[in-house]
Amino acid sequence: GLGQDEVTARTSGIETSMKSSAFGFLLAKLHFGDYAARVPPAVSVVWMALIGATMAVVWRGMPIADSSTQSKDDDSGALADNPLATQKA
Repeated sequence: GLGQDEVTARTSGIETSMKSSAFGFLLAKLHFGDYAARVPPAVSVVWMALIGATMAVVWRGMPIADSSTQSKDDDSGALADNPLATQKA
């Protein structure tokens, strides 16, 4: 999406969700005296940490095809210099 390669899009997706949850908690802490206002963003921070870690593990197992550096004759399914991609044995 948005003209980004797949690695950049995956990284942006995980990091944006993590930052949004942490920012929500910070805003609740700074602007609301009631501790109950901090609970939803705190739960969101934990939830996003779990989901982000799960997404990273799942995406690590999914090969990334990069047409700019990989020829069509190469059927390895992954780039050697890409730590997120898996290589076929």
